[in-house]
Amino acid sequence: MEETIINSSTKKLVPEVVLNSGHKMPVLGLGTGKVPPTPTDELVSILVDAIDAGYHHIDTAAFYQTEEAVGLAVVRAKERGVIKNRDDMFITSKLWCTDAYPDGVLPALKTSLREWWDHVLTADVVERFVVDSILSSVDSLAVKAETVGI
Repeated sequence: MEETIINSSTKKLVPEVVLNSGHKMPVLGLGTGKVPPTPTDELVSILVDAIDAGYHHIDTAAFYQTEEAVGLAVVRAKERGVIKNRDDMFITSKLWCTDAYPDGVLPALKTSLREWWDHVLTADVVERFVVDSILSSVDSLAVKAETVGI
């Protein structure tokens, strides 16, 4: 495990692991799921403060209704100089079980990307996209993921 300084003003250290892809993932992350969902403007403020405190791994999902807030928070954190650019963040989103079938994976991923990248405008990728609830065939998901290059 490596340690990386992710907040130059406070010198906070968060360990990272190197994934098989070569990307580094902070082992400390912040989840955004809550029932009922936190209002977007309130969540954006919370997330910017969290990013400033050292949380550069944010977990979101379409089902949580938090993807827009995550995108806005990344933009605001960059505007305030909390992060240098989008690459300073590691974003996890999830495929909900109702979309966990071969023809549902890619449209769900595109919807998630559009929901929050409309705000960030600097890339069209999420670092990690995982199945939130396994109620469908994992084999069919793996085949679809290989087919579309996910």
